[in-house]
Amino acid sequence: MKEYKPIEIKKRKRLDPNVTRMIIFRIIPIALAVVISICSFSIFDKRISEIMAEYKYSQLADRGTIDDPNSDDYSDINIDWLAGYNTTAPDGFDPLSLSPLDSTNGMRPSTVLGSTDFEKALGYTNKQAKLWSIHDSINSDITAWIYMYGLGINYPVAEENGKNDYYLRRSYDKTASTAGTIFMSPECGINPISRNLILHGHNMRDGTMFANLVNFTKGTRKFYDAHRYIFIDTLYGTYRYEIYSVYQCQPEDIYLTVSFASNASFLDWCYKTNDRGLFKNPNTAFSASDRILTLSTCDSTNKYRIVVHARMVYPTPTGDIDSTQNKPVNPDENIIVPNTTPEVNNTPAVTPSPSVTPSVAPEENENIFVEGAQFKIKLSDPKSTLRLRSGPSTTTNILAALAHGTGVKILSENNEWVKIETEGGMVGYLQKKYLVPADNFSFTTPTDQIGPPTTNLITPTPLPTPLPTPAP
Repeated sequence: MKEYKPIEIKKRKRLDPNVTRMIIFRIIPIALAVVISICSFSIFDKRISEIMAEYKYSQLADRGTIDDPNSDDYSDINIDWLAGYNTTAPDGFDPLSLSPLDSTNGMRPSTVLGSTDFEKALGYTNKQAKLWSIHDSINSDITAWIYMYGLGINYPVAEENGKNDYYLRRSYDKTASTAGTIFMSPECGINPISRNLILHGHNMRDGTMFANLVNFTKGTRKFYDAHRYIFIDTLYGTYRYEIYSVYQCQPEDIYLTVSFASNASFLDWCYKTNDRGLFKNPNTAFSASDRILTLSTCDSTNKYRIVVHARMVYPTPTGDIDSTQNKPVNPDENIIVPNTTPEVNNTPAVTPSPSVTPSVAPEENENIFVEGAQFKIKLSDPKSTLRLRSGPSTTTNILAALAHGTGVKILSENNEWVKIETEGGMVGYLQKKYLVPADNFSFTTPTDQIGPPTTNLITPTPLPTPLPTPAP
């Protein structure tokens, strides 16, 4: 037998203590320096991005002053919007090309609405012309603009159009930006305006975007009452909202609701959001035709959301129950169905008195609606509007909403309808019973109302192609 020899195990040399010290005192500091450099660069890069975003947006519009939310030195601002925008001239005044409840069919205003005196005092200027410029030449997703005085909020708004969370990290011109862009929830839109139009924006550390919405939650009641109006301009119209509720909640909450099974469920949602408000307004009442604006941003911890709800106060959406009621008994009787509402918006439910009905009966007008004859629109309620249709039927597309006193020229006659051309060049169909000869029309312009100059009347741009003549 062979002699057994034990296996020799080679001992590993122990690391020289001097080498260990060298690793600790040389290599590790270098690694820490690299980590610190990367973190510093990231912070620096983010700050540079914020500065660039602030500069870029400041080129679009001045953010205005940012008021102290903890001050009590504020006076309550209470504006009668309907009075502020009343008719200012016999040829009519309508600040919108269409009702907020209707689709615009791609029409755009040819001029923009001028600012009233109280709007100028709040720092507001109409942004429709700027919107169309950005929409046409920079980014077609930009369709609206939001302005809030005293909060530094004066920004364009993007529709996502299928790009989920795209504008969380994109500027209004689609370039990369940590500040992002104010954007709508994917299910929302402005044509027509959504029942609950939700806008999202970052709570930036430098106070930009929606950061100052938090001022409502930590500010005084006087600050809240003095800053409760929100101005929304869209490609097709300009709107005013009044804040009725501000609160903090979880990211997934009822404020994100955009679809409602019925008018009853919508009204229930409105009153629930109202009850959550930090500052209660006991006079707030809702109707099924209301349009709500919801603003959302993160709190400082990113665990909760600061939510602001506002109700459209101008123009007043019409088409259902009396909004002065507390809670409707049966709101589902007033479900809004497109193209089935009366041709005249805001028409009282009672039969108009003879003094406000057309001065010439329809049967007496049959021989005066000749080609080239001049007529004016006369409505029972001067604040309402008449829908201009693409054909001689209430089922055809709505082209525009024409104000009381608008002058029109007869192009042809079609039973109870006439094809007309407005003073602004629009061509379409109106019902005869709302027209009176221009010589018979009289309207006294209110002298105590504030309104923009008549040179800034909004007149929809003429259609690119003439409408087809309907078959007899």
